[in-house]
Amino acid sequence: MLINNIVYELKTAQTLCGEHEKQTINYLMLTGLNHAKLINFRTSSVQYRFVSTNITPAKRYDFTVIDEQWRNLDESSAWLAETVKSLVNEWGVFLEVSLCYEAIAHFRGGEDNVLTKIKVMDGSRVLGEQKVHTLSSNIAFKITSLTSDDKYYEVQLYHFMRHTLLKAVHWINFNHDKVIFKTLLR
Repeated sequence: MLINNIVYELKTAQTLCGEHEKQTINYLMLTGLNHAKLINFRTSSVQYRFVSTNITPAKRYDFTVIDEQWRNLDESSAWLAETVKSLVNEWGVFLEVSLCYEAIAHFRGGEDNVLTKIKVMDGSRVLGEQKVHTLSSNIAFKITSLTSDDKYYEVQLYHFMRHTLLKAVHWINFNHDKVIFKTLLR
């Protein structure tokens, strides 16, 4: 609800948690407002939290796209890059990456079309299966919001790829005011 330029997020949850606050901050950013009240009616006494952000709309739209390491391996790769760029141009940055995943799943016809179980192997021995966001049978994508240790995470993505049949992972990282697009090739 929006009353007098304040967002009221109403819940009926077991208890309020960090995810509820993150969702409320997303609403603040999408509306350009700074203050909200998160209210939970399910508990025996009404729970509430005040949620605020100092990230202005101007700051959300002051970002740089870095895409020199991106490779359009096929039409889906180009589609992903253009779709995410379009989303950040419309929404700005500093939002939860789950919104990008949800938008991509929506545009691809549902989560079943982007979330795939792939085999994790040690040589020819199958160790198990892992659900991965994919564009095709051998191209995955990952969206993160890492502000440190991104080199370590990149090493882990390469390590994971070596234990699968994936030939590439498209990695998009939101690092404050930088949106970094990379293609990691096997």
